[in-house]
Amino acid sequence: MDKIDELGQQVFPSIRHILPSGSVSEVTKQHDPLDGQDNTMLTNIMYVTLHVTDQDRALTFYTDQLGLEKRVDHPGPEGRFLTVGVPGSSLEIILWPRAAASGQLAEVEPGTGLGAVFLESDDLRKDFTVLRDRGVTFDRPEPEDYAFGVRIEAVDPDGNRISLRQRSRASGSDG
Repeated sequence: MDKIDELGQQVFPSIRHILPSGSVSEVTKQHDPLDGQDNTMLTNIMYVTLHVTDQDRALTFYTDQLGLEKRVDHPGPEGRFLTVGVPGSSLEIILWPRAAASGQLAEVEPGTGLGAVFLESDDLRKDFTVLRDRGVTFDRPEPEDYAFGVRIEAVDPDGNRISLRQRSRASGSDG
């Protein structure tokens, strides 16, 4: 094995390494080539935060209109800790309070801005119809096809953009 192959195994520890003979070697050990030690890796994204001016209004939007579930609603010394999430997903969205005048979002032309949160759908055109009927506001009249599938941006009552996506079968995990 040459030095490039050795470095590749160190930098990309869980790749399948194809040997010159054509056989495959599984390399699964997590190893940091800088310190020579095995390391524990981060395992998950726990939270993303959206700033909202009215947590109750935001909770209604995200649960009743978008169909997410309420996960945590706890009063605390720093304020109410309120989260929602997609059923079956471990990621939670924190609906964190902010003053109405601070951090107002600038107007964005339809199709030019991305949301802070991306939600995935298996059938975005069908879900779009359901969400529109529930009163969700969108940045354009209909979802559009793009290089990685289908997309549209929803807008919450505070102007936060929520990107809704359906991956194309050919794009895999790129979009």
